[in-house]
Amino acid sequence: YGGVKTLYDKNVAAGAGANGWTSDLVAYKAGTQTLFNNNVEGLESIADLLGLKPRDKQRVYVKSYHAGLKKGGGWFVFDASSTLAVNSGTVLAANDGTAGRWLRQYDDYVTPEMFGAKGDNVNDDYSAIMSAIVVAANSVKPCYIDFPSTNYYSSDTINLKNSVRLVGRSTGQSIYPKPLTNIEFASGKDGIVVNRGDTFGAGGRSSAGGNGGADGAEIYGIGIRQRGYTKVVATSVLDFNTATNQLIGQAFANNKFVVGDTVKSLKLDVNNGVVTDYSLTITSVTDVPRVIGVTSTLPLSVGDTVTGGTSGATAKVAYVAQQTGAIGLTNIVGSFTVGETVTSGANSAKITVMSNSAVSFVVYGYSNLSGTITKDTSLVPMANSGSGFVLRARANIKNCHADGWAYIGALVCADGGVNANLFNFDTVAINVTGYHGFATVGGDANSGVIKAVNVNSNGGYGFFDASFLGNTYVACHLSNSLLGAYYTNTYNNQSALLGCYSEGLSPLEPFKTPRSTIGRDSVVVGGTHGAGFDERSIGY
Repeated sequence: YGGVKTLYDKNVAAGAGANGWTSDLVAYKAGTQTLFNNNVEGLESIADLLGLKPRDKQRVYVKSYHAGLKKGGGWFVFDASSTLAVNSGTVLAANDGTAGRWLRQYDDYVTPEMFGAKGDNVNDDYSAIMSAIVVAANSVKPCYIDFPSTNYYSSDTINLKNSVRLVGRSTGQSIYPKPLTNIEFASGKDGIVVNRGDTFGAGGRSSAGGNGGADGAEIYGIGIRQRGYTKVVATSVLDFNTATNQLIGQAFANNKFVVGDTVKSLKLDVNNGVVTDYSLTITSVTDVPRVIGVTSTLPLSVGDTVTGGTSGATAKVAYVAQQTGAIGLTNIVGSFTVGETVTSGANSAKITVMSNSAVSFVVYGYSNLSGTITKDTSLVPMANSGSGFVLRARANIKNCHADGWAYIGALVCADGGVNANLFNFDTVAINVTGYHGFATVGGDANSGVIKAVNVNSNGGYGFFDASFLGNTYVACHLSNSLLGAYYTNTYNNQSALLGCYSEGLSPLEPFKTPRSTIGRDSVVVGGTHGAGFDERSIGY
């Protein structure tokens, strides 16, 4: 009987379709076979989804965009009548050419992982990030781009052309690689650029005119970094031959330069608010022996001879820094020991050796450079150097990072029809840049609020304001900026510094006194300014 019944069941099943039986008549668990067929659960990847033979209204759950990563999955429904344009994450077409689309079911946000981002800081996530931004920008309902806690790598600049909201998990306080959401960009590329119009000019930045573009964009909780950037440099020009464009100067850097290196944005020149950028091709490097130490009193003078109490090494005092008591030694005979005390004749002054190098560039090195210098008078930064956040339209940047950028950490650069007035930076950390930490340049980079922005270790000014009318800085902090602390332009600029802070001169930068330069129409209210103000600061 059992064998006969089995044969009967098989014959019935084989003729089910011909007899007009449908899956609605087949019981499965608490429902029918139809419900089961239309709600397939647990496909491993998007590739598996696209390999299905789809049916109208079929509902499928995908565990991950890429098999095994557990990222970018979700529910999809097949709509046989849909002709929407296919993208890589929310609208997909079946591999077999079946008419219709797989439509991702999502609420008010998309993620780069939905479009294939791996977030491992190895594979290139640029296309996935841009696809997510495009979908959010064109959504008929409010939609933002959510960046989970991961480290992305982007081979190109993220140019925002529409007003979108990017939301990550960083706090704006920790230093890379601690931020929970971080995007690392390829060397020589800008990071995130907020553009005023839909048309782009040289360097990937928007040209004048066009519509509002990304005006009003919001970037929250995202850390950005430039891959491979390590050099921080500031220079003192000793001689510049205008006939030959030959420069001889001193340079401070955190690693060694070699012949053939190009130093961009070497020297700052301001004339009625116009920034002139320079590029130096190094033709020779001469390392200068030195020792740096610190003392609480300053009885030493340039030319005094000092002797190491432990090593017996001798040297002459090359400089005595006025603000911090940093001592530099040259004409070294022997080798000083880091940590030893050094005395000088009858005055019995003592200093503690902090660094000892016959070759420069230990921490901040000191060297004589020569080379050929050229200049670029364009308003926008020099091409292929890389700035972190670049605003060519107004935007709100909050709880973010910009760490390790060859040019400027955060740059508001707007003129000639490009308008970034009323921009806002709130609780942003900027660390290790080749030029300024934070800068505003141009006739329409005004009336912004820069609040609780922390800037550290820059080759230019910590905060550089060459806007036309000025901006308001509230409770900002900076340290170790090699050209100076705060700078506001002399002409028309009515910036206000409210309760801001600057560290005094670092003992590792003994050749310069990088003070703040405050223009005649700007104002400083409260705060602690350890760097002081130079003679160009009217009233200070």
